[in-house]
Amino acid sequence: RSEALFGVKAGVRSSRFGAFGRLRPGLVHFHGAPQAIACVAILVYPPPLECAISTGKTNFALDLGGGIEVFPSRWSVARIDLGDTMIRFDGPALTKQGAFTRDFNVHNFQINVGFGIRF
Repeated sequence: RSEALFGVKAGVRSSRFGAFGRLRPGLVHFHGAPQAIACVAILVYPPPLECAISTGKTNFALDLGGGIEVFPSRWSVARIDLGDTMIRFDGPALTKQGAFTRDFNVHNFQINVGFGIRF
C-alpha cells in the first residue's frame, strides 16, 4: 500500500523538551494483487475486506497524533510519537472487528520511538 498524507504539525518547544500534535488528511492506495487470489465472496455476505481491496482501491485516510521530544544534549534528540491512522472503507465488508454493511473506518494505532543526531 502507498500513503500520501499532508497536514500540519504544531507544538511548543524549549531548550530541553518539546511537545507536538499533528493532523494529516490524505489518501491510502491499496495496489491490486499481483495474481488472482481465491475469494469466497460469492458464498459470504458481507465479503471479506481482503477480497474487496484485492483489485486495487484508493481510500480517504486521516492521521491524528502527537508526541514528545527530549533534547539530552545540543546534538541529540529522543522522541516518542503516538498516532492513529484512520482509513475509510466502503461497505459492505467483513473484517476482524466484525461485519459492516455500510461505510466504516479502520483504526491503525502506532507507537514510534526514535533517537537522532541534530545538526
